[in-house]
Amino acid sequence: AGERDQNLVSEVVWFTHALQKVERQKERERERERKKEIGRERERERERERERRGRKRERGEGEREREKEKKDLGENIESELTLAHRSLEREIERDRGREKKREREKEREL
Repeated sequence: AGERDQNLVSEVVWFTHALQKVERQKERERERERKKEIGRERERERERERERRGRKRERGEGEREREKEKKDLGENIESELTLAHRSLEREIERDRGREKKREREKEREL
């Protein structure tokens, strides 16, 4: 009976160890799955962030284009005003020249 009891104890110990081993394997597998899910979630978050940056960049590029158009328009207006101003200055100089010429002619008549 003692040997039989010893064999039963050995089987119970073996079975308990085997069961613990299976449980540890299952726990490692669950841990791997949790890590994979965390990795997938992080990848989804990175993808959402890339999409958000892409939309932001597109809006920024649109904004930069509008700013460039405003700047170009402003430069064109400034250029036109400069040309008009120069034209007026030349006209004023011609008028002054004519006025001086008339004054000299009047002085000669006197």
